[in-house]
Amino acid sequence: MTLLAGILVLLASWGGTGPTAPAAPPGATVAAGTLGGVLGAGARLSWESNPRQDLSTRMDLHMVARPVPRLFGTAAWGRSELARGGGGFPESTVVSTRWEIGAAVVVVQGEGSGYLPVVWRRTSEKDDRRGDTRWSSWGLGAGALFPVRHPVWVRAEGLWMMDDRHEDPVRGVDRALERSGLELGLGFLVFLF
Repeated sequence: MTLLAGILVLLASWGGTGPTAPAAPPGATVAAGTLGGVLGAGARLSWESNPRQDLSTRMDLHMVARPVPRLFGTAAWGRSELARGGGGFPESTVVSTRWEIGAAVVVVQGEGSGYLPVVWRRTSEKDDRRGDTRWSSWGLGAGALFPVRHPVWVRAEGLWMMDDRHEDPVRGVDRALERSGLELGLGFLVFLF
């Protein structure tokens, strides 16, 4: 985890002068206005791992609102569909929908930003064979937001997601399931304002 945090801090401080800003004299700090904008929208690809499942990949749409330089909020929504079964087993389709809100404090600020996020996520799964379930998750981690070319930015994030206990439709109504695991995300943002 320390290595991931070091890489994210390095990515946050990476870069030279921005496409819209002239070179600053040595020792000068970067003005808050060159950090992209106030509202950005884009897409994120995330890889999740937890002890009870194989590695899964998800695509989410996400937004970032950054009203002040050292604090920003995030929102995301995603839907995935997975076919299970075959080979003698009954086939089923699992539709998973998730949405999340989060906040982040910027701890490294320069051309890019290194930040510490906290995320709350609500997930619902509809399985036509096993049954439906829904749960909430909390996540903590480290991330980086850095420019590629104005107004496009890259967002990289590592989170430890902790799921609340919830009923498992496979194991029965009285059986609760706890899941937690690492999630890595990589996405892009286009700052609109």
